[in-house]
Amino acid sequence: MFHLILIAFLLGVIVRHHYHNYSALRAAVNTYIMYLGLPLLIFVSFVNVGSVDLGKVVIISVGYNVFTVALFFYILRGMKIKERTKASVFLCSTYGNLAYLGIPFSLLFFGEAGASIASVIAIVTVFFHFSFGLILPNSYLRQKHRGFGQIINPLSVGMVVALILSQVGIPVPVVFEKVAYFGTYLILFVIGLTTNLVKPSRLYLVGAAGKFIVSPIVMVTLLILAGCFNSAYYPFILLSLMPPAFVNTVLAVEYGFDKEYASGFTSVSTVLMIFVLGAISVFVV
Repeated sequence: MFHLILIAFLLGVIVRHHYHNYSALRAAVNTYIMYLGLPLLIFVSFVNVGSVDLGKVVIISVGYNVFTVALFFYILRGMKIKERTKASVFLCSTYGNLAYLGIPFSLLFFGEAGASIASVIAIVTVFFHFSFGLILPNSYLRQKHRGFGQIINPLSVGMVVALILSQVGIPVPVVFEKVAYFGTYLILFVIGLTTNLVKPSRLYLVGAAGKFIVSPIVMVTLLILAGCFNSAYYPFILLSLMPPAFVNTVLAVEYGFDKEYASGFTSVSTVLMIFVLGAISVFVV
């Protein structure tokens, strides 16, 4: 499976650099993923697995978001970094790519149970991302606090609807499953279309420390405290290591944060993580 994921990602990178109208193609494919592809993948993953303790997964997901939001906000508030950059570092350290990268790689490493866990934590995180993820970094810039209106968006609505429908016992035709799993390759294709590599700056180390060191430490600590530090919950650790979500760059542009940092760090860390996970998958999958 990974070699197909890698091909889809590299194809996206190639198209970005050789097709002048790649942005229109990206918008079209991304619209399909947001409105149908990702919700369908979540729906299928939950219908086909019954071993996930939904309540416990939600509690751990909420706890992880609460602790990481508070921790990164107060750590960064005291650092001597430009406020615009500080806001982007907060977003990139706190909110990983749990949907577009987390779900496909959880499916790759842990099967449908892993994809189900990834779906739950992605849904929970979306609500934190479009609320506290906007209010807190805006406070660094002393801008007027934004409300919670952006919580309701096509991605969050689609994921919640898919989760609800998966619990009512609707039979899934095989063709639906095939279409859903094909969506994982479209997701990586879109990531390739979005990737724009630039020369790293030293501030990337701050984001890397937050995303790839502090974040998994918080997750492991929560799993230990919850008595869930076992193989069934390893997907949580993988998800805590996901690179920043590409939507952070969109938010940085919209709210006046450091868009160059958000775009550059996200692209560099995403490419590195895809190849790291690919190398690991050769030995364990």
